[in-house]
Amino acid sequence: MTAVRRFVVPLAAPALVLALAAPASGVVYGSDDRVDVSQASDATLRTLATSSTAALIAPWNLRFAADGTATVEAAPLSSWDDYCAGTPFLDQPTAANCGGVLIDDDLLLTAAHCLARVPTCQSYDFVFGYAESHPGILDAITRSQIYGCRTLPVSFESPPDADAHLDYAVIQLDRPVDASLSPVTIGQSGALAAGQAVVVIGFPGGLPVKIDTASVLDPRAATLDNFAMSSDTFEGSSGSGVYDAADDLVGVFARGTTDFVDRGACRAIRVVTTPDPAAAESATYVAPAVAALCAAGWPSVRLCGKAPACGDGVCSTASETPGNCPADCAAPTCGDGLCEMSEWNDCPADCGDGRPASLPDGWTCQPEWYADGHTCDCDCGAPDPDCGPTNPASACASYGPGGRLPSSSSGGCAIAPAAGDGRPATALLVLLAALALCRRARRDRVR
Repeated sequence: MTAVRRFVVPLAAPALVLALAAPASGVVYGSDDRVDVSQASDATLRTLATSSTAALIAPWNLRFAADGTATVEAAPLSSWDDYCAGTPFLDQPTAANCGGVLIDDDLLLTAAHCLARVPTCQSYDFVFGYAESHPGILDAITRSQIYGCRTLPVSFESPPDADAHLDYAVIQLDRPVDASLSPVTIGQSGALAAGQAVVVIGFPGGLPVKIDTASVLDPRAATLDNFAMSSDTFEGSSGSGVYDAADDLVGVFARGTTDFVDRGACRAIRVVTTPDPAAAESATYVAPAVAALCAAGWPSVRLCGKAPACGDGVCSTASETPGNCPADCAAPTCGDGLCEMSEWNDCPADCGDGRPASLPDGWTCQPEWYADGHTCDCDCGAPDPDCGPTNPASACASYGPGGRLPSSSSGGCAIAPAAGDGRPATALLVLLAALALCRRARRDRVR
């Protein structure tokens, strides 16, 4: 069975970026409470993590076997930077760009900024079951756990200078979810309480799904746009579901603060012992997203109390098909970028391997880096032909998916590459390095 989908796109336009330029979203409050599914004692939370939570993964990170099962190929966390000893999860893959929560049979809620720097929502696969349900073993993923984006019913992110800050998007999947998956229950529409316990389920650092306990720091009851919390959330956590004590969805993670800090020669997780609600992790309340969806006239009995009807302009995948409602549901077209079930076996343009044909299976850096003809990239899971037959370490122009440069290239100061490109520093960055402004670089990933 042919399985991996579509095309490869760069996740960010080339730009000059220093690690100082924009803080990453994440921090640990007190102790690091993140656990894998295999470590969670609460059966309901384990189910939410595996059956209601999807990872936004680029198609080239998936590899399919002949039986249709998929494995995730991505650089381990350790490849992104020189992390200090004891940093958790260093050996786990970092494939997720964001997360999402299943709120209806074919609707996924995420953060709008997760989609802001890709051409369309079809640039991602939406993958359920990216998890370690057994210690040290990444779960096998079946074709029924992988979905595409049919359309984007609503998406909104407040301007940076707005008094209220909202960040949500609702994605319609290409088909209703498999019976093994289940939409969450939407929680209270009012404000949470300061000190209230919450649980965050998502993909910090792009890692397999993690479950984290936290508490509300500031419910922002006057605006009901977002709430601050003490969650151990990182880059990649955007779109994570936030749940109350009844396991109902109350928010979706959207913003945070600096993840890592320098500790001598290595990078350490930043730890906050006295949280400031004004500079903490932040989640958007669910209610505004659902209200926007219903105001747009979306036919959802579960969320809006409105039943689908042929001719309403929405292809309601649970009940409508091109056969019984051609007015709403267009017939599948090979080459339209959407891999429909009927195309799995005979439309490689939409459902084919997402990797360039020349890319080795083991390659874990950006696809466009491989054999680009001018840069030797090392620590990418497979040799780069640009490095020559001997692949000498001294010839490396960048290391790993973060694109960090050998320290010798700047007298011990690692210079940030262009975001999404990882090429050697330009004269401007060299000047900034001379001014002691440089830091270790990571690729500017969508968060």
